[in-house]
Amino acid sequence: MRGTIYFSKINRGYRKNPSKTEVIKERIAEDMRHKILPDETEAQKEVSRQIVQDEKSRQKLYSLTSTSKTVLLKISTCFFLEFEPKDIVITLTNVTITTKPFLNIPLFGAKQIQGIVIENITSVEVEYIPLFATLRIVDSTGTYKIRFLKKEEAVHARNIIQGMLVGKKSGLDFIGIEPKELVAKLIRLGNHHPEVTS
Repeated sequence: MRGTIYFSKINRGYRKNPSKTEVIKERIAEDMRHKILPDETEAQKEVSRQIVQDEKSRQKLYSLTSTSKTVLLKISTCFFLEFEPKDIVITLTNVTITTKPFLNIPLFGAKQIQGIVIENITSVEVEYIPLFATLRIVDSTGTYKIRFLKKEEAVHARNIIQGMLVGKKSGLDFIGIEPKELVAKLIRLGNHHPEVTS
């Protein structure tokens, strides 16, 4: 059976209600935005500050790691005079002494590596013998003597180490300086400060 459906005035009036509802919702949303957005903005700012701080820390760590691996000086003892020749490598953080077996043949022994933290060094001296020199390093654990070094190289090593001790004690920052320039500055600094007590 077919028929016609009529909408009453109530129904037609109800169709206008959604627009009023939308207006109310918009007002509520606007009010919420005014209240919530400032807090969200502060939170976002805090997150941004944390990200920047983390990035700075990461870059500083990377710089420190890279700098600590930069070799400032590498010298060796005269192999024909030293039964167990040694290599000395100086970086901004460590002095590494590598003792090799006679003629660098494993049959005569194993290679030994000793690391000295710069901050733990209490004194560094050069002792002279005819034609050669001995580098004497004292830290909190003991004394290290490296004999049969060329005099000029031994003095350079001493001045570089001494320069780092002076710099660290004075709060100087060596990060970011080119190695060649840094070595020259450390040698001058160490040469002008013959002794530093920790």
